[in-house]
Amino acid sequence: MYGPFLKLGKDVTVSNLEGLQTWKGKVSRIKGKIDQATQTIGVFIDVKGEGLKEGMYLEASLDARNEENAISIPRNLMMDDNHIFAVNDTILELIEVKPVFHSEKNVILKGVPDGTPIINRPIPGAYPGMVVNVVKETIGNAVKIENDKAVLK
Repeated sequence: MYGPFLKLGKDVTVSNLEGLQTWKGKVSRIKGKIDQATQTIGVFIDVKGEGLKEGMYLEASLDARNEENAISIPRNLMMDDNHIFAVNDTILELIEVKPVFHSEKNVILKGVPDGTPIINRPIPGAYPGMVVNVVKETIGNAVKIENDKAVLK
């Protein structure tokens, strides 16, 4: 899945599995064959920094490509291969979207109209037409709007 994005010399961010520490590295070698048992490509990253120890398990992140007019959401918000729940006034509706990339935890989507409110966590038993209580949040602000009243987070 990530093979086409791997390039020698590409900058990579690595972190410990808890995500508490990060380091910068570069792709130094890419194995030429796919491991048939794991369906993975071996990639070697040169990384140095304080706190790194031989044998540590690390997770790598790399910039794959830019997608215009796309959003990232948790995979568990997808209803099937190409639908998510949006909120029209206070009513849930399924909207069709175009997934362009999947990672282990997230999916990058196109086709969500600007300003369309979507759910930010799974709703058990959700169905189209279900009435929901809407809480509007602005990312990066210390204030959220709940029932048209400002509430400090």
